[in-house]
Amino acid sequence: MTRLARMLLALCLALAAPIALAETVIDNARLQAARRFVVALGIGELFVDGVNLGFANEVKKNPERANETRWILEKITIVGAIERLAPVYAEYLTASQSDELRNFYSASPGRKIWQALTTAALAKQPPVAPALSTEETRQIMAFNATSSALRTLKQSQPAIDAKMETITKAWLQEIVQGNIGTAGRQIADALDPAGASAAATDGAAPAGPMAEFVSVMRTYNERNQKSITEFQGSIDAIDLSTVLRPASLTSRQGIAEGHTKIDRYELAFSRRWREYNANADDLMLALKKIPVSQASRENVMGGVEKGLTTVYERALRMQENQRNLMAIFREMLNLADEKFARIKMEENRLVFDSSADLQAYETLRERLKKEAAVETKISEEEQQARESSLRLLRGEGKTKP
Repeated sequence: MTRLARMLLALCLALAAPIALAETVIDNARLQAARRFVVALGIGELFVDGVNLGFANEVKKNPERANETRWILEKITIVGAIERLAPVYAEYLTASQSDELRNFYSASPGRKIWQALTTAALAKQPPVAPALSTEETRQIMAFNATSSALRTLKQSQPAIDAKMETITKAWLQEIVQGNIGTAGRQIADALDPAGASAAATDGAAPAGPMAEFVSVMRTYNERNQKSITEFQGSIDAIDLSTVLRPASLTSRQGIAEGHTKIDRYELAFSRRWREYNANADDLMLALKKIPVSQASRENVMGGVEKGLTTVYERALRMQENQRNLMAIFREMLNLADEKFARIKMEENRLVFDSSADLQAYETLRERLKKEAAVETKISEEEQQARESSLRLLRGEGKTKP
């Protein structure tokens, strides 16, 4: 089972392509007979014991990587092994052959031989012949010489072993993918509580390093959402919507209040930007502290860093956009201050005494419209990326770009 243990280690935290297993239609009588054969002879237990022993050997060779995958052993159950091994034997043995083998190796003297073989297999040593009477020896020799079921089993053993390895690899991938899927759904629910559902979360918890990964991401999101909420509250209280109203641009008090509001917004925005950077730094530091092997760390961290880079680049664009908007706001306030009394308000509209002043105002307004369009575009990109990420985390497939 050493190969299976190595396979288990290689699969942890790896998004390997699912293995396509060819579907074989098996007669129910053959399947049930094979299941009885597997259960009676403890083949499921033997399989699980073999995986655990192989894993223990791998721990000695690579303890760091092995420890991060130890949780998978809890998923390799006897019941699961039986469900997967029975169809393999049923594919090669008829119902009568499975029953014949089960009957012989479940009772003496066959049972003694079976115990010797399984003990040797687990110990990776040649089998030691059990103590047998003359009559028991005769029965065993007769069975070995005449049993078509045993002959078929021996001839099919290479194919059975290959099929078992393929099925085991698929099982391990299923376990890892299931754990990643659970973690993804929990992260999605943390990012989007309104979209969470019992069906999506199903009360399950991820295992191993993925549990810590979810905890780190949840903590990061909670801090980030708290910062966003406080920032939104600050800008709501500032109410920038009044700054460029005709009444404000034609009033000394309105112009002064406009500058004050811009100052307050820039302070709030700078504070939010600092918190964003600090949260991102803390996230990366927390992820680096998760106890996984270097290979897994590079695998996971590479993906996270790539995602964060994309988000950060979008945030930088938004930061530049907001600073440009505030700069234009100030220029419009300065224009209104410099041309005070030459810009009037009539029927809630600005009226200019000079065409040059009107042109200067229109130029600023066009720049404002362009930056507002940029702001809208970035916000839409962010929303689309968020929705796409949530769908992927919840296992709903890829979305169109």
